[in-house]
Parts: sequence; structure tokens; C-alpha cells
Amino acid sequence: GILQVSPGVPVQACYTDSLDAAGSQVERCESLSVIGGTDGSVEATVVVQPGDSVRVRVSDGDVNRDAGAIDAGAVTVVNTRTGERETVAVAEISPDAAVFYGALHTAGGSGPGGNDDGVLLALKSDDLRIEYDDALTASGIAAVRTDTTRTVQPFGDASGNGNVRGF
Repeated sequence: GILQVSPGVPVQACYTDSLDAAGSQVERCESLSVIGGTDGSVEATVVVQPGDSVRVRVSDGDVNRDAGAIDAGAVTVVNTRTGERETVAVAEISPDAAVFYGALHTAGGSGPGGNDDGVLLALKSDDLRIEYDDALTASGIAAVRTDTTRTVQPFGDASGNGNVRGF
């Protein structure tokens, strides 16, 4: 029940209708072209401390549906220790760019917090897995693209500006 075809290869499917409305045998065919997409990618902040934001970048030409508008998509960030999940909206940086950015705020806590409440609870050494569902890859099938962010011990106010950040 599976036909493997490379993107761009035309396919013709036919069957023989042994008895049409006129009582005749007719071969019926339909042609189509298999399309392939582009392989998307996801990248995230390498390390984050509780109270900081995980910044996410998605590159995928298939999500760029309207060349004249800023398109949007989503990724999921999962704390692998607690299982807490947050959906993060990503928006195209400019029309027709096919590059999308988003951010998720974190907070210190042993969690899990509530799913999709806009804040991910994390502790030192937690791994945060960023998942992007690439619906159409170059091979024509869907795939989940991932990246990982590590939660670290707070660095303190290294810049002296009153903010504790992981940058």
C-alpha cells in the first residue's frame, strides 16, 4: 500500500472500470506530481538560567506560505525531567524570509508547572528539548526536528545592570 517516489517524479495511477454507465470497460487514469519540501531546522539558546528566556530560531521554507506577509508557526519546549510542555509561537522576521523567531520565559522551580501557561519551570541541570514538527521535508515525509538547551546555575549580575541573565 506504499509507493515510494522521489519529489518531482510524475506518477500516473490507473484502474480499469469493468462496467461504466454505458456498459463498457474503460481505463481511467489520473496523473499527479509528487512534491517535496525543504528540510527545516530548529536552534535554541545553548544555556539558560531560571528566570531567563529560551530563544528559538526555526528555518523552513515550507512555512513561508505568503511571500508578501509575515508568516507564523510554533515549536514545543519540553522539560525532559518534569515533562512540562510549552507551545512557543514563532514569527517570520520579515516577509518571505523563511526564518522564524520566538522566546519562552523560564522560572526557577522543581515543577512541573502547568502545560501551555507561558512559563516553563526549570532547575539547574534540566535539559529543555525544543521540538519542531517539520510537516514536509525534502523527502516528502514529516519529521520532528529537535535541539536541546541546558539549564545552568544562575550566573549573577555579570554586567552590573541590575538584571540576572544567562547571556
